[in-house]
Amino acid sequence: MIPRHLVFILIIVFLASLAGASLGASWSNRWLVVASALVFSATASIVAFVINRQNWRGVPDSGTKRVVLHALVAATNLSAFVYAWGAAALFLVYTTSGLYWQHGWQYGLAMALVAAGMAQYARLLEQCHPDLTSENAIERSVMLAIAHGIAVSLVLLWLVASGKILTPRADWAANLIFVAGGLSIVCLCAFLTKTHHELTRARDSSR
Repeated sequence: MIPRHLVFILIIVFLASLAGASLGASWSNRWLVVASALVFSATASIVAFVINRQNWRGVPDSGTKRVVLHALVAATNLSAFVYAWGAAALFLVYTTSGLYWQHGWQYGLAMALVAAGMAQYARLLEQCHPDLTSENAIERSVMLAIAHGIAVSLVLLWLVASGKILTPRADWAANLIFVAGGLSIVCLCAFLTKTHHELTRARDSSR
């Protein structure tokens, strides 16, 4: 669950970041694109930290599943928000800035579909769908989040090592968007993993 005031902040930063990225791409100003993308990435990561840190002291055994479920819902919603931002940024940059990259709409569409899928999954979790909210199902979801974070980390390492973020080609803006969004996803997965670890450890030690 994401508190309303944090959702409001996210939406404001979301819109401001998109505007900055579009202007930066239009002016071929990489630093403006970087700054705009990282502002959103940092905001989403900070929101995730604020939501999760209160759970890192552990809870009574009876509340472990409920709190982990709430953390999973929040992480999924935030991840959907990040992917939606990435999709919107790609569509906006490659339709309004004068930059042309033939794969921009493809990656944008893929990220939009991922965002929609995550939003739907979060909605089913909030509705306590029995097939998704059992203890085993939640454990599997956390494991998938860990795998997600590792996979995105590897992609980020590849982007940096390959020099793609410095490329003179038109996909330079997309690569910066990928890096900023990827950093946020890694943080979200890491915070959820720590929450799950701290809560299950507290539960096991109380038995």
